[in-house]
Amino acid sequence: MAKWASLFKQLGRPVLVSNCHNGCLTSSWAQWCPDSANMWRSSSDIGSSWKRIMGNLGTLVGRGQYGAPGRWNDPDFLEVGNDGVSYTEGVSHFSLWCVTSSPLIAGNDLTSMDEKTRKVLTNTVAISINQRYLNNSGDRVYQNGTQEVWAKALPGGEFGVVLLNKDDKLSQTISVSLDKIGVPMTDTCDLHDIWRAANSTSMSGHITSAELEPHASTFYLVSNCHAAQQQHRDNRRL
Repeated sequence: MAKWASLFKQLGRPVLVSNCHNGCLTSSWAQWCPDSANMWRSSSDIGSSWKRIMGNLGTLVGRGQYGAPGRWNDPDFLEVGNDGVSYTEGVSHFSLWCVTSSPLIAGNDLTSMDEKTRKVLTNTVAISINQRYLNNSGDRVYQNGTQEVWAKALPGGEFGVVLLNKDDKLSQTISVSLDKIGVPMTDTCDLHDIWRAANSTSMSGHITSAELEPHASTFYLVSNCHAAQQQHRDNRRL
């Protein structure tokens, strides 16, 4: 792959190099895959089921540090809108691929997809989180049983945060402390729920979801984090 990468650079035009399986699933992948390709598979082939989607997501744990503009971990195509994947699962799937800056390659039939699927695949706020970088791709920052939180730092002090209920049977409320995403616990942040287009504020140093049904998630754009006491003093001066 290093030889191919060198030859591509001599062409004098942009070439996206995708490494599919060729050594990038081995324990030594980090030593050479990011330097020899623009995107590299982190997993085996995906399938149209929640189990397969979660299996491929799991291969991204700890890999966020290697992702950057022009360098992408690739857990394979999106299964949004395909048989075997519910609307709720598709929203979670797309949210997680966005927050981890994974390639957004639609794996459904674009000529026959319904309006709900189209709206998921074209959500501009979710896609902007996929495309924007402060430093690296997103990664898992918290896990407690079947509860997971994935986060990505963005320019301007913003963050993309997905709170995920992986459980197959139980509905759960998920809460994560701000320090898990790199914000002081004493801060307060503005939260924009991307799929519900609703705004709220973090409370007591935590970001908390509503009750999530099995396989559901909440995708927040977190912004305007500030010291709560300072904000209170500023309000008293107004």
